[in-house]
Amino acid sequence: MEHAISHPAFVRRRQDSSHSHAAVCRWDSSCIDDLDPADIAGTRFLVVSASQYHARTDRRLLIRLGAVDVSYESSGVRAARRVVSGKVDCVILDGSLSDMSGLEFVRLIRLHPRTALMPVILASMENDRSAVMEALASGISGYLIRPYSMVGLARQIGRILETPAREIEEGMGVSRAAFKEALARYKTAPAAAASQSAQAPDTIETLLAEVDELLRVNALDAAYEALNPLVRAKDALVRGEAHLRLADIYRRKANPAMRKDSLAQAGACFQDAGDLERAAECFAMLQELNPSEPSPDELTARNCLRNRDYRGAARIYARMLAVTEPDAVSRSISRACMFTADPVTNARLVCNELGVLRGEESEDIYKKIVGPPSRKVEELPEYEERARGVVAEVFAVARYTMRAYRGGSNPGVSHAPELLKIGA
Repeated sequence: MEHAISHPAFVRRRQDSSHSHAAVCRWDSSCIDDLDPADIAGTRFLVVSASQYHARTDRRLLIRLGAVDVSYESSGVRAARRVVSGKVDCVILDGSLSDMSGLEFVRLIRLHPRTALMPVILASMENDRSAVMEALASGISGYLIRPYSMVGLARQIGRILETPAREIEEGMGVSRAAFKEALARYKTAPAAAASQSAQAPDTIETLLAEVDELLRVNALDAAYEALNPLVRAKDALVRGEAHLRLADIYRRKANPAMRKDSLAQAGACFQDAGDLERAAECFAMLQELNPSEPSPDELTARNCLRNRDYRGAARIYARMLAVTEPDAVSRSISRACMFTADPVTNARLVCNELGVLRGEESEDIYKKIVGPPSRKVEELPEYEERARGVVAEVFAVARYTMRAYRGGSNPGVSHAPELLKIGA
């Protein structure tokens, strides 16, 4: 036998409370005609979830709807004790708690007469029919599939608020003794440890798994928001994983510029973390997007060469050699030296520093970059121009083109031999 008990939270108070909470509600009331902000403001909500990200999302949406009293618990045991004390009017429940599943929590509180009919809205990432039917059989009042919208949450709450809260009498398997017996099966953490666990952040693996699940269902905005704390993490490997997922989001949003930036940052983070294989994958994807565009490391090395910071440029090239083909790095050094005032000298200085860092002969590195090494003029003067290698030749052509451009006239064939001479 059951009888109705009217909870103050579920009594309409439009006459005396609507004006005081109008400023609190920040949602378009036209989307839900039957839901009054005053009803939301007078309801005591409890968010129960093992994920602080899910809890923050639920709490933020409730506050935007106009909720004032929103508390949080990660433990099903502590949450169950709280709801049976009469301090909660509605529960927003996640599918996973720190000490039990969401459905176990529902079955637990349904054993107590005071909470046997308490409104419980389950927000889960399970969207198959069998999971929904199992949740309904467990006694939930509403079901939301993450990521859900504020309109969907408002509809669930509006439907619940239409029905007054009820408490049933003991009997038919519902009793305080049955609730205590079931509650005793779960281990209760000490108060200090419980407080710390409530404040402890989610593990990186959990957060990344949630982001991957959001990406799987194409919830790009929710995934982007979940990645915000990860891109500021102290661990370079975590930042790399976050930027890599941001690149995937920008790919789906058709934003190539931001995708390139995220890939570059991901590669740099993986390099700092020592994961050279992942860094190489990021740089390979970046190169595929625009083969003609230099990588961020190349641009930094060029700036070092312009500032005559040969050791800094050598460090960058040594790092590139760990994740890039040697021939590609050699071409990069050649192109960078080409735009300096003295390509041959700068190439030799970089090779010297690179040889010290890698424990190799600088002459061997120089050969890979600019071809055969220079020879003394008194020994073989006819090989002097060839000894300067590809870098000097390209630089001479570039210098000739620049002079012709500054002269304002088309370069003639008769001037080419004079301008193309090395050292002219």
